[in-house]
Amino acid sequence: MQNVQRSGIFVSAFNTAQIHRECGLKHVEFHPTLESTSKLAQELSAELAHLTPALVLAETQTAGRGRGDHSWWASDGALTFTLVLDVAETRLSPERQSLIALGVGAAVRRVIAVHTGAECRIKWPNDVHLQGRKVCGILTEQKVIDGTSLVLIGVGINVNNSLAVAPEEVRMLATSVFDVTGRSVSLTEFLITTLNSIQSQIDRLANDHTELIHEINAHNLLHNQLVDIQSVDRLTHGRCVGISHSGALQLQTTEGLRDVISGSVIRFEDPQAI
Repeated sequence: MQNVQRSGIFVSAFNTAQIHRECGLKHVEFHPTLESTSKLAQELSAELAHLTPALVLAETQTAGRGRGDHSWWASDGALTFTLVLDVAETRLSPERQSLIALGVGAAVRRVIAVHTGAECRIKWPNDVHLQGRKVCGILTEQKVIDGTSLVLIGVGINVNNSLAVAPEEVRMLATSVFDVTGRSVSLTEFLITTLNSIQSQIDRLANDHTELIHEINAHNLLHNQLVDIQSVDRLTHGRCVGISHSGALQLQTTEGLRDVISGSVIRFEDPQAI
């Protein structure tokens, strides 16, 4: 199916034909402005279920979604998209599907590290940090359409935008590729590299994912940090000793080693700094 650009005429930073061609996509749903690519992907999921792999892409996103009730702030020059995959086509077992966010984090980390040459780490469960500040957020959701299981992978990366214009509470915690390097990059090329890196990591997950888990642990932002995790029914405090093969965050607590399957990191700090 042809790329879709449901808008008036304007000059875009994206070459959708090139993205379509070089990433093996069946459909590119492109919009100059969207509230949220994840939201639109959900709304179009019945249509996109027959067009996987599909991409929902926005030049500008005004109300990006994060995990839970979190939002994602993005300005012009940020890269915001949602990749829609048929779970059956990924060949991922139910156990491996829980690792998608970490696998995508590893994929994005690789791309950003190459572009910046700076320290870039994965923050469990779904963020990437550049020089200690958030540069990427990932939101994975699943939906079943007429028996077809879809995974929707929403990604927001601060690429050519500058956090200098962000609200103060965002500016203190986040950064961008531009802020670190002082130069802009081709968003088309950056997106193509990122999508192909994501596909490569999903392939690794479907096969022997041991090396991928080792890579994630090698770049684990929370390693050896004192961490507070808020889950639905409890607050867990402990020292992070790693990420397990199932994707759980492993914390050494006063009650022993505990695997945290899900939750939000509400605080982390270096024990040496206390």
